[in-house]
Amino acid sequence: MKNILKIFLITFNCAAFGQFQDISYQTRIGLGQYSLVRSDLQTNGQLLVSSGGSIFRLNTDGTEDLSFSANIGTGFSRDPTCIKLQNDGKIIVLFDRGTPLTFNGLPIQTVIRLNSDGSYDNSFNFFIAGNQSSWFHALIQNDGKIILGSEDTILRINSNGTQDNTFSTGYSDGGCRAILDVKFDVNNKIIVGGCFSFYNKIVANGVIRLNANGTIDPTFVTGTGFTSNTNPYIRVTSIAIQSNGKYLFGGTLGSYNGNVVNNVVRINTDGSLDNTFVFNSAIFDTVTNMYLQTNGNVIVVGTKNTTINSFPVFLTSIQRFLPTGQNDGTLNISNNFTGAFDTTPFVKSLQIQNDGKLIVLGTFTKYNDVTVNGIVRLTDKNLLTNNFSLNQVIVYPNPASNLLNINNTEYTSYEIFNTAGVKIISDSLTSQHINTSLMPKGLYILLLKNDLKTTTVKFLKE
Repeated sequence: MKNILKIFLITFNCAAFGQFQDISYQTRIGLGQYSLVRSDLQTNGQLLVSSGGSIFRLNTDGTEDLSFSANIGTGFSRDPTCIKLQNDGKIIVLFDRGTPLTFNGLPIQTVIRLNSDGSYDNSFNFFIAGNQSSWFHALIQNDGKIILGSEDTILRINSNGTQDNTFSTGYSDGGCRAILDVKFDVNNKIIVGGCFSFYNKIVANGVIRLNANGTIDPTFVTGTGFTSNTNPYIRVTSIAIQSNGKYLFGGTLGSYNGNVVNNVVRINTDGSLDNTFVFNSAIFDTVTNMYLQTNGNVIVVGTKNTTINSFPVFLTSIQRFLPTGQNDGTLNISNNFTGAFDTTPFVKSLQIQNDGKLIVLGTFTKYNDVTVNGIVRLTDKNLLTNNFSLNQVIVYPNPASNLLNINNTEYTSYEIFNTAGVKIISDSLTSQHINTSLMPKGLYILLLKNDLKTTTVKFLKE
């Protein structure tokens, strides 16, 4: 049976808390409930989002950049694990190992690079002899070299994708072995966190600092390191670097070097515990991500374990804390996200715009009981600026031969563009069928319109 292409049409309702909605942000993509969901924010305000085996670029008003989508085409055979922007606008895309990996039907490696327009960069050829790793982390150096982190390996590649043999490759071990976050500090040293006990056979217990060449930095002394408060394995899930050079570590953390801590802890640059930072852990059982604002405040994303009607559930929260660890009381999102009946509404990614608004992405379907389908923008005061309601548009069969059917009756006209962005058909929509018999084979973008809104659908003509 031929595939049916589903996309999600998103329209606007009144904003929560009695505020008017921000109608300038008109997102019409829907994120898969089971997708990894990754994102990165360009300097011009455009947002890159990966979900459902594809990458989208959203303009500052939330609309899809169709020229970028045309080059992405049919996308990837599975979800990226990480997308990271280079300074030149090119995009590093990482994947886990598994079934054969393709982009637009062509085989690719687990680390690739796209040009800034979404097309494949043939000048980048990733190859590590004998390596079968899944890759999750990428740090871009100013010279174009790239630090890569897999589940248990840190290495560096050159700007063309070949391995940089001047960098000392490292391996984590013990515990669950996993490397869960990697960051540059203010001195361009590399901070690695996870649930490992050893790094290159040196006791690490969840954290290690590397010099720029990959060797272990012996001046960063962590003693016995971290222990978990709820899990048999140490879990440093997120790292943030403050402007004063100090390190914030978040996760399921119960102690550091023998001192009791509460899921988020601040460490001095020499590895000693900063006792002036006091974090209230009552909100979270697990901290999953941390994001620094320009004023030094810390946005913390996490979950709390509870039961509803005797069933265990995870409740997602987003809170903001002062640089010293106290909750600032102005950003308090608790239990606002809900998911489908069989999914947990995790927040997978968060981006902070220059104006302070937050774009939140994840596996949730609703925010404050309003359907948002995995992506929502909030003002800095925790007010919903983009409430979306969900309608489903289906075009079929896809690929199409002679006739393309549309299940939605609210659109009155349509336009069809080829992958070069050239309009080839424009007509009124008098029935729910479009004659495609005279169109050449290829990938097309269908734009459906009425007086109030538009939406786009990709389809193949065979």
